[in-house]
Amino acid sequence: MVKRTYSRRSQTPQTRLEEQSAKRRRVESSSDPISPALSPIISSDTIEPLSTPTPTNRHGTLHSSPPSSPPPIVSSTLKQSEALEPLIPPPRFLPTATRKEPLKESTGNARKIKPLRQQKLTQLTLDLGQKTQKKCQICGMEYRPSSPEDAALHKKYHAQNVGGIDLGKKFVDSIFVGQKVWTGSAGEMIIVVNRSAEARKRRVVESVLDVVEKELGGVGIDREELWTELSATSETDATAKCDRYKAYLYIRGYKCVGVCLTERIRSAYEVLVTTTRGEKGTSSRSSSITVSEESKAATMGISRIWTSTFARRSGIARKMLDAALDNFVYGMKVSKDMAAFSQPTESGGNLARSWFGRESGWLVYNE
Repeated sequence: MVKRTYSRRSQTPQTRLEEQSAKRRRVESSSDPISPALSPIISSDTIEPLSTPTPTNRHGTLHSSPPSSPPPIVSSTLKQSEALEPLIPPPRFLPTATRKEPLKESTGNARKIKPLRQQKLTQLTLDLGQKTQKKCQICGMEYRPSSPEDAALHKKYHAQNVGGIDLGKKFVDSIFVGQKVWTGSAGEMIIVVNRSAEARKRRVVESVLDVVEKELGGVGIDREELWTELSATSETDATAKCDRYKAYLYIRGYKCVGVCLTERIRSAYEVLVTTTRGEKGTSSRSSSITVSEESKAATMGISRIWTSTFARRSGIARKMLDAALDNFVYGMKVSKDMAAFSQPTESGGNLARSWFGRESGWLVYNE
C-alpha cells in the first residue's frame, strides 16, 4: 500500500511574483469606494476562486490536508456597469403631478334653464275721477269692486259677519250636555265656555271675540287675563275662587250668531234720568248716559254682547242675558238688579233699557 501525502509545490521566483501581483489587484479592487457604497448585492459573476498558499511548518515541510479543496472566498467586487447604476428610478416611473381644472358651474348633462319671458302688463282699471272705494251697508267693509282680490275678501268677510262665524262640525259635535245652558226647538243652543273648558274651545272663543272687538271698535282683552280666576266673596270660605270671565255662545247649525262675555264684578253705578228739550218743548232721550257718584253692589258685569247682522231683532241677545243670569254663579240665580253693562254704545243702551224695562235705574260699571 502506497501512502500519499499532499504537499505544496515548491515556489519559484516567478510564481511568487505572480501571486504578489494578484494580491495587489485584489487590494485595489476592494478599496474601490464606489462599489460597496452603491449596492451590497453580490453577483455570481464576481465570485472568483482564490488560491492561497499552502501552510508549511518551520522545517519547510508541507502540512497534510484533506483531499477536498477549501471553500471559496466570496469577493464583493462588482462590475463597473452594475456599480454605476443609480438607485433612483428613471423619471418615467416617477408619478407626475397633473394640473387640475377648476369645477365648472354646470355640467353638460344639466338641463338648461330657459330665461323667463317678461309678462305683459294690462291695465284693468281706468281712473276717471270716479269713486273707487265702496262701503257695504250690511257688513260695513270698504273695498274696491273692480279688484278681484278685494271682492273675494269682502265676500268672505261679509259671509263671516252677516251669516255668523263658522265654528266647524267638529267643534259643535264635541259639545257635551254640561256645557249647554239653553236649547231651542229648532236645534239652536246656548253654551258656556269658562276657564275649565278645553283649550280648543277657548281658542274658538278667542277667535270669535276678535271679530266682535273689530266690529264694536272696543279695546281687546288680554288672552292671559281672559282665563284667570278671582277670589269669591264668601262668608264660609275665604279662599274660594271663581272664574273672572265666562263666554256664552249662541249657536245655530255650525255657526255662532251671538256671543255674550260676562265678568265678575264687585260694584257698579246707577244710571240717572237724562232728557233734552226739543224745539217745540218736547222731551227726547239723549244718547249720553249720566251715572250716580255713589256705587252700588253688583255681581255680574256684561263686558261684550254681539249678534250677527241678519240675526238681530230676533231676541237672541235677551236669551243670552237670561241664560247668563241662571248660570253665572253656581247654584244660584243672579238678580237682574245685580247685573251691570260696561259703558254701552247707543245700541247697547237701547238693549239695556229694553231688557231692564225702564229708562234709568239700571247699573253701569267701568272695566
